[in-house]
Amino acid sequence: SGAASSSAAAEAATEAPPPDEAVRSSELRIRCEDGSVLHQVFDSTTPLQVIADLVTEHRTADAPPFVLRTPYPKREYGTAAELQTSIRSAGLEPRGTLLVLSLESKGVVRQAVSRRPPSAVGAAQLAQMQMQMQMQMQMQ
Repeated sequence: SGAASSSAAAEAATEAPPPDEAVRSSELRIRCEDGSVLHQVFDSTTPLQVIADLVTEHRTADAPPFVLRTPYPKREYGTAAELQTSIRSAGLEPRGTLLVLSLESKGVVRQAVSRRPPSAVGAAQLAQMQMQMQMQMQMQ
């Protein structure tokens, strides 16, 4: 019976593709400039062009051209040739993050901005400071 199980294992091993060619999935987080994050699962052999097409569908029609960037190591994918890179080759398997950067804001460092109007932000900060002061007074 030991010979039968080892021959079955050998047969199974010959049928399975090598691990580097096996189809695997990759879970991607795609961070858009508007702060939204797209969560998608792709086959690892999928070219980045498919992700660029998904991002294009998600953006407004008047949105400027963009590149996809991996945060670390920093690598940009924007040309037709670069977008043929597979998810696996980009180092995004089994999971990874891609940043969407418009060409006009590439290299610009931005501070996070609240979506509330300035007066609401000021009122919220004032209320928070007042609450902190009350808590400190109660502790004394």
